[in-house]
Amino acid sequence: RLHNGRNSRSSQTRIVNGKKEFQVTNSSRLSVTPPAVGIYTLPGFQINVDGQTLQAPAATLQVVERAEDAAPTLNELIFLEVETPERLYLGESSVAQLKLYLADSINLNGIGNFNSRADGFSMNMDPNTYSENQSFQKGRNYKVLTWTAKITPLSIGEQSIDYQLDVSARIPNQRNALSGRRSPFGGSLFDDFFEPAQRLPLSANKNIQVLPLPSAGKPADFDGAVGQFSIEVFTDRQETRLGEPIMYSVKLSGKGNFDRIQAPSLKDTPEWKQYSPQSLTEASGDAKNTSVKRFDYVMTPTRAGTIATPA
Repeated sequence: RLHNGRNSRSSQTRIVNGKKEFQVTNSSRLSVTPPAVGIYTLPGFQINVDGQTLQAPAATLQVVERAEDAAPTLNELIFLEVETPERLYLGESSVAQLKLYLADSINLNGIGNFNSRADGFSMNMDPNTYSENQSFQKGRNYKVLTWTAKITPLSIGEQSIDYQLDVSARIPNQRNALSGRRSPFGGSLFDDFFEPAQRLPLSANKNIQVLPLPSAGKPADFDGAVGQFSIEVFTDRQETRLGEPIMYSVKLSGKGNFDRIQAPSLKDTPEWKQYSPQSLTEASGDAKNTSVKRFDYVMTPTRAGTIATPA
């Protein structure tokens, strides 16, 4: 499997015998994940540079069994994971979590080039907002940075969420740790301190099966809002004068795709003159991924007496 394709470009200028020389380097980098032990051929390809066709030759990759006493690989010390539900209904909002695992030996310098792709979803996530905690897995302690996104599927079928993240990190004694070799003179704090920082491109993805909504029992005026909601109606006062308006509010609370919820159509009645509502969405603060959406209607009574608000 070839994945995590990255392109980069660099330029260099030097002066030789009083003349300037320019050099431009374009690089492409792919991560390779073999499915099993064996010999694999990475296919060759052609590229066009300034009208000239260049041939990149095929390459051979031999994958061998890993020794039981081998040191941990870099992918075991620092990696990404995506956590989402396995299945969602079309329009059903849920939470996706991106987790960066850092073993205790990893010293994180910085995070950059945060990219995400989710063509089959609407997704809302702030790359600058994350939480930190600890996790123990496979006999190793990790610091875990977690980003949370709200996702809503827009298309049925198998849909993919992909993340790419560049990190700058120092891996103390990496050459010794990854090769299993240690210096006969031992190590010191200076070995770790002067280990250079590395730029590490990381990637992770998750496939989600998006199911169509059932047609049985579907209301005629259904507009695509999916979730668990409760409704409450109230007015800003219990009595008013003829011709003086009141505020009539419809409040929806719960978990779901509030973006698809439109203002309810109130039943026309001769007792009230209605105006177009204003809407407000806010987090309720009492549960994760729970929101409140309120529609405020201005209505003026057209007669005196005790009258009911519109259904």
